[in-house]
Amino acid sequence: MPRSVNHVASRARRKKILGLTRGYFGARKNVWTVAKNTWKKV
Repeated sequence: MPRSVNHVASRARRKKILGLTRGYFGARKNVWTVAKNTWKKV
């Protein structure tokens, strides 16, 4: 049986960072990996 993950928590984490990158250009605001990298560098 596959391992179950806490989808609610992981989604909240993503949503938080995508919220912080609102207003950025192109994929920086809506693609998870790009937004995460952008947010880390700022």
